[in-house]
Amino acid sequence: MPRADRLNALPPYVFARLDELKAKAREQGLDLIDLGMGNPDGMAPQPVIDGAIAALQKPQTHGYPPFEGTASFREAITAWYRRCYRGISTPVAKHCP
Repeated sequence: MPRADRLNALPPYVFARLDELKAKAREQGLDLIDLGMGNPDGMAPQPVIDGAIAALQKPQTHGYPPFEGTASFREAITAWYRRCYRGISTPVAKHCP
């Protein structure tokens, strides 16, 4: 099936090209340090894996959050702004739609 002209006009995705170049270099036996898209070079620490599994097993963690974010999330943003930008006292939640 032919692609739309507007898709054909797009430039190649730079990270796809980098992946091709890295694969060719590895085929040649080169040892690369991947500075691509922040890919980890090892497994996540076990506590992170365990925490992710625990979160996935809770029904309340499935689905999308409210459009404006949860109250705890908005409160965390407000606290962060107060710490980083001293003097902001208006809760960010009031500025969310």
